[in-house]
Amino acid sequence: MLFQIKALQPLIKEVYNQALLDDVSPKSWKDIRVRLLPKKGDLTELKNWRPISLINCDAKIFTRIMKNVKVSTAFRFHPTFIRCIENLFFGNTVQINVNGHLSPIVNQQRGLRQGDPLPPIMFNIALEPLLLSII
Repeated sequence: MLFQIKALQPLIKEVYNQALLDDVSPKSWKDIRVRLLPKKGDLTELKNWRPISLINCDAKIFTRIMKNVKVSTAFRFHPTFIRCIENLFFGNTVQINVNGHLSPIVNQQRGLRQGDPLPPIMFNIALEPLLLSII
């Protein structure tokens, strides 16, 4: 909906172009909120909660654009593409949302964001050499 507002379209285009061409992405793209969803069982035990990582919608749309790069192009791994991936997935911070209260900010050490469209295609690209070697 936000992207349909004509007055914002030049700004959005500039932000996306800076992220892609100049390696400058908004800090908010690196800030991840984790929401704990209850599973079955005793909710006083941490194992009965499922963490879900939430990213900003504009970052998610950008990763969808990156995902839509044709696989044949992606396999050439242009340096700009690699820098974009590094900027999106490294140096992120995380806050956990518990009942509307955010934890202190911590650096994300590992893992990927749920719902992000890019990791599945990255997994497929990484797996292909292994699959080709056993065929």
